[in-house]
Amino acid sequence: MLRIAPNVQKGTVVFRRRINGVLRRSEGIPEEIHRFPRLPPKIESHAELTELIRQGQGFVFNNRDDRKMLHQVKCESLEVMSTSRYEKLFFEDLDQATDWLDRNYGADGWIVCGRCR
Repeated sequence: MLRIAPNVQKGTVVFRRRINGVLRRSEGIPEEIHRFPRLPPKIESHAELTELIRQGQGFVFNNRDDRKMLHQVKCESLEVMSTSRYEKLFFEDLDQATDWLDRNYGADGWIVCGRCR
């Protein structure tokens, strides 16, 4: 467990670690701390979506209330989608997308587009 320690220089992490069964104070970054992956970038405008389609690499998640669907950027369905009505997230690769979507929506909480599968 980490706590904020008083009188510690800004930017320094102080934690306790067991060394040979003895709890000792340490400074630095403990191995147990893992950074959480960043949120995927949101697609804010149709121009941004069009540019991603033009580049032709990556995946777009359409976060609708009734259906949450992952598309390849080359999917023909993306060309007519509105970016203002539903949140759209961009992923660079399929592993990154499935990992994030499974953690946030569960394995059964989203689907892959049947057109561009």
